[in-house]
Amino acid sequence: MNSTERTNVRPLKVADASLKALQPGHRPHKCSVGGGLYLLVSTAGSKTWNMAYRFGGRQRTLKIGLFPYVNLAEARLLAYEAHKLLAVGIDPVAAREKERLMNVQAHAETLGALCAEWLEHRRGSVADYTFGQSKTWLERYVVSRDIGNLPVAEITAAHVHQLVRGVANGSIRTGFERQNGSTYVAGKLKQLLGQVFRYAISSGRAQNNPATMIALSDAVKPRRVRHNKALPPSQMCALLDRIDSENRMLTTRTLAATILLSACRTGEALQARWGEFDFENALWSIPASRMKNKQPHSFPLSAQLAARLLILRSISQKTNAEDYVFYSSKAKILPHLSRGAVNAIFAQMGLNEESNNWFRAHGARGSIAVWAYESGRWRSEVIECYLSHVERNKVKLAYTNATKYLSERRDLAQRWADLIDPLTATANTRQNAA
Repeated sequence: MNSTERTNVRPLKVADASLKALQPGHRPHKCSVGGGLYLLVSTAGSKTWNMAYRFGGRQRTLKIGLFPYVNLAEARLLAYEAHKLLAVGIDPVAAREKERLMNVQAHAETLGALCAEWLEHRRGSVADYTFGQSKTWLERYVVSRDIGNLPVAEITAAHVHQLVRGVANGSIRTGFERQNGSTYVAGKLKQLLGQVFRYAISSGRAQNNPATMIALSDAVKPRRVRHNKALPPSQMCALLDRIDSENRMLTTRTLAATILLSACRTGEALQARWGEFDFENALWSIPASRMKNKQPHSFPLSAQLAARLLILRSISQKTNAEDYVFYSSKAKILPHLSRGAVNAIFAQMGLNEESNNWFRAHGARGSIAVWAYESGRWRSEVIECYLSHVERNKVKLAYTNATKYLSERRDLAQRWADLIDPLTATANTRQNAA
């Protein structure tokens, strides 16, 4: 016991009233209440709860709080919690210091820094296009804005609500949005923030997830869900013919044709590089990092699609293996055309949300699937493999490779191209398809 803390030991049975009556003396003195818990009265009259204990062969003191702000019952409860830590071999003083440092870190680390860390953690675990979109949205709307400079511990559901609502109604703008904002981006942003905070909770830097405390409908006016419409071959043929006949950039026309002819996902086409195409063997090989299912995949090239791509390459200034096929010098963020560029083609043709013939690039996948199944020419596993759908059977997946069913898929791709591509399709073929 420290000589400056020499005490007149008080009775164990005490109450708050008797503790308030304690007067300072010439020396600091203690009033012990049992279990190592005591009230230290200083010469100035302040009263502090402390708990004496031994840990690792050393005498330690845990400061609990000031009396009367912490009363007797509360002090005993806190001392009880400290004894529980001792029972499992944890030093209460060290545990408190660790908690303090975590709180300091949580208040010092900003949401912007956390987003950057989460993105690096996520890199490689999702398709490159998906990662690029997530990075772009978080940098535009979080990292570069005031909310990105706020400590993680201070972010509330109100902050998330304000951000999501602002993006949806267009009041928060970065210069890339549509005139009326984007409810789609707002929903994705809420989803991303939910994942960021879940990561923060798992690493001990957040206690709750403010993004999950609000419903998207609370911040964004619900919109009617519109599913991509599957068009019959005759309409797909007319659509491709119209795209070719209107005065559009060759790069944009070829991008639209690539999606309609191959039925690849839009992101897979946008990030295509010349090195992925083997024109001699008529094969487009996409690495696993760019596929939604994280499995490498090969699309057989129809004669029509190969011809279109070769025409584009003949006039392109960037034809190295690592160069993007659909490169755009006007792109503000990514060095290739955007998803909106190809969907804008269909919208300008009247295939927009206001019409009854709503269609987007992803609808090409449904169109070719419906046609292939209705034809009865190919087995379901061939069609699903052509569309690069995930094999649910893990045993089968282990034996699946990028060129499985290649000859049958090549036949499917060529027959589809013969039906919808006006460059080579005959009038009889179109009539039969209708």
